[in-house]
Amino acid sequence: MGASSWRFVAATACAAAIACARGSDPTLPTGGGQDAGVDAGTDDGGTDAGTSDGGTDGGTLDGGIDGGVTFGGPGPWPMNNVTYGQKDGIQETPIVGMSTDELQNLWVATKHALYLLKPGQSKFTRFDSKAGLHFADNPITYCDRDYAKEKPTDPVPEPDRACPIRGAADPSGISEIVGGGAGEGYVGEVFVGYNGTHDWSNSNDGSWADPFRHTGMLDRVRLKSDGSVQVDMIQMLSGDSAAFWHNRDVMRLIYDHFKHPHELYVGTNHGIDRLTPDNFKPIAVRQGYPGIEIFPPNTYDWMSDHLHPQACSCGPCQGETGLLLGDWRGLALDLDGNLLVGGRWAAGKIVWVKENWTANGKGWFQRGGGSYDRTLGGFAMGDPYSGGCGGSRPVWCVAKEGDVIAVSAATVTPDGLNWFASGPYAYQGANGCNAGDRDLGVASYNQKTFQFTYYSPTADIGMAETNVRDMVALPDGRIVFAGPSSGLVFWDPKTKTRKVVRGGSGLADDAVQRLELDLMVSPPVLHVSTNSGATSIRIAP
Repeated sequence: MGASSWRFVAATACAAAIACARGSDPTLPTGGGQDAGVDAGTDDGGTDAGTSDGGTDGGTLDGGIDGGVTFGGPGPWPMNNVTYGQKDGIQETPIVGMSTDELQNLWVATKHALYLLKPGQSKFTRFDSKAGLHFADNPITYCDRDYAKEKPTDPVPEPDRACPIRGAADPSGISEIVGGGAGEGYVGEVFVGYNGTHDWSNSNDGSWADPFRHTGMLDRVRLKSDGSVQVDMIQMLSGDSAAFWHNRDVMRLIYDHFKHPHELYVGTNHGIDRLTPDNFKPIAVRQGYPGIEIFPPNTYDWMSDHLHPQACSCGPCQGETGLLLGDWRGLALDLDGNLLVGGRWAAGKIVWVKENWTANGKGWFQRGGGSYDRTLGGFAMGDPYSGGCGGSRPVWCVAKEGDVIAVSAATVTPDGLNWFASGPYAYQGANGCNAGDRDLGVASYNQKTFQFTYYSPTADIGMAETNVRDMVALPDGRIVFAGPSSGLVFWDPKTKTRKVVRGGSGLADDAVQRLELDLMVSPPVLHVSTNSGATSIRIAP
């Protein structure tokens, strides 16, 4: 048992009995059914805790969006490049994430703590389970006693109706963070993604018969003006049925500050969720229950769970047999606000719609194949594919549908090209007829001409290794590539020129964990998380 990013294969290949079939829920005890649209929100009402160490509250920037937060100027942080580490109050390594919110509070995460540096401060404040974060030693109590099949023949396992049942991060801790917004009652926000716990030998993993179904997930952490934080755990369950708890391991978080402000996208071990967290409201514990019981209609105001382009083992797909879904490490917003996605076996672009759920099935997660409508700017890659680069190739021209492509990152350059990078966390061998993990390089895709172009990370881009850990496009058209042990390469796709940044000459070390670009300030800031430090690059080479 336990969680680590390379072990998700066992969970993402859906068993036919519980794959992504639509299950059903009982009528809500409050009188609402699947069409209820009940107010939704936190699982536990949240936790207030954790005071800061003083300093200046996050200030405003220069520019403007609704709600009083302004974008566009230099912001409050140094105009030179800065690396933060132990001397600044960060007690653990590695650094797994670094992000700013809309008031330019700087958030940094290790696997076992969240850190905050407010503008004007010189030392980070540390937050852990004592501050309310839902690490393994600070679980929330749930109660699933009313879960039931609507029909005995529904193709899902029997629910265990566990009550009480606990939910918290796996002991492996934080996997990802992203800065959020600011608004009435809070002066900063960050979303903290966790790994979940799995028993890979249990065929009911990810279902309402999985004893670990409430583990992992993510916290919304809001900073109050007095320096304390409000922590609310967000449980991700299928919008179709409480039978499915597939999405528990957070692999990528993207927060939209510009096109559709305050929308959050979550790439997980199974699918992709879209959240509108400003609509998040508490779910009350009913009288006589030791914890909260969640049904899909409770979540429709603030969550749309879930979508995923698909592939099938030795495909093309025939129904849901052999579905291969998951490891959505590649997420990026395109110029129109649609979502570019890449996973372990497939890729695509999800067309934006406003509604999370509608009675006529037009909500974000309800559209099925319509989510990738090419006439609206979408596409799906992975199925059907019969080899030879024809059909719906999964970005690269692999031999068979279901071969691993291991997308590690996705980005969109200012000219509208879609980019995918391949980089396994670990290398697993072949599975039956399908090839296992390989470094497939970098690909661009032009939606207007349907043309792919392929690049070698070493021969073409100038990296020291073929595994791409992360990738982000800059406003000047260059792309930054990160290697798991070779630092950064700033590469211009048009001129083919490059600049290299390594540990000791711009970075704390060469082991890059994550990249993030803050476009809320000008010039933008590239946040680089490495094994031993968190670096803000303001002056790009």
